[in-house]
Order: sequence, then structure tokens, then C-alpha cells
Amino acid sequence: RDLSHIHVPDGVLPLWLVALGWVVTALILLFCVRRVATDDWTRRLPLLGVMAALMILGMTVEIVPIGYHLNMSVVAGIVLGPNLGFVAAFILNTILALFGHSGVTVIGLNTPVIGIEAALGYLLFRGLLALLSPRRAAWAAGREPSRPDRRSARRPRSASRSRGSNRAGSAR
Repeated sequence: RDLSHIHVPDGVLPLWLVALGWVVTALILLFCVRRVATDDWTRRLPLLGVMAALMILGMTVEIVPIGYHLNMSVVAGIVLGPNLGFVAAFILNTILALFGHSGVTVIGLNTPVIGIEAALGYLLFRGLLALLSPRRAAWAAGREPSRPDRRSARRPRSASRSRGSNRAGSAR
């Protein structure tokens, strides 16, 4: 019933398919990790952990009446970007496999599926954001668009300059 990733236990899929999935995942993961700058890793690593945890939470909690669970991969792609979104998808699939939510051999096949969802979500979000003006984007986000205040645009003269003192404030 769930189309966001593959629910297959270990030992069902042929070995060539499992190996191909792991090779593709390793290559894409290597590409994504190399594209993230070193300073970006230290700044965004906590956010990566939080988004991976939210993705795990969404995948493990089932919406009972309809039998589905939340897929937070698009949100992770928007927040983290496509490269770290793919890394978050790998973390998600590894932990879900350890929980028994599909098999360990299917990690290589599930990661590209969910990683592509994150990348497409990021690209779609950026494309739609580029179509909107900043004012419309603020409206779509539910915020009041900021308007410059004409009174604050004019800078009042400071009292120290009007008395003729110098910038350092020292006496003559």
C-alpha cells in the first residue's frame, strides 16, 4: 500500500539487484557528501540530525484509518537541500532497517527513491519560489510583507554632531 519506499524483507530480491542498489546508493552518497563544504557540515550537522529524526518519526507512526505513514522527505529536501536530503534519506533507511521496517539489503534501493523525493521537493520549492515576488512569497508563507517605514529612512542628526564635538567624543 505504501509507494514511497520498498517494503521487502531480506533474501527475497535477487543478489544482482541488491548489489546494484548498494552501488548506486554509494556513488550518489559519495557525490552528495563531496558537494557539501566542510564549514557547511559543521553548521548543518545538527539540522541534518533533527530532520533525519523527524523523517524516522514520520515513517514509524502509522495513520491508522488509511494505513499509511507520513513521508517527510520533501520537507527534508526543502530544509536541507538535495545533497544533505539524500544523506538524511540514507540515515532514515538505515535506522528503519534496524527497526525491522523492511530489510537491510533494501537500503540500497530505498535510499535513491527517498533521496530523489527530497531532491525533487527542493527543486520544485525553489522553482515555485523563483516565480513569486518577495511580497507574494511572504504572503504565501503567512507573514505580513515588510514595508519600509518612511520615517526611519531619514536619519536624524545626532545631538553630538550638532554641538560640534568630534566622533570619539573627546574634548578639544
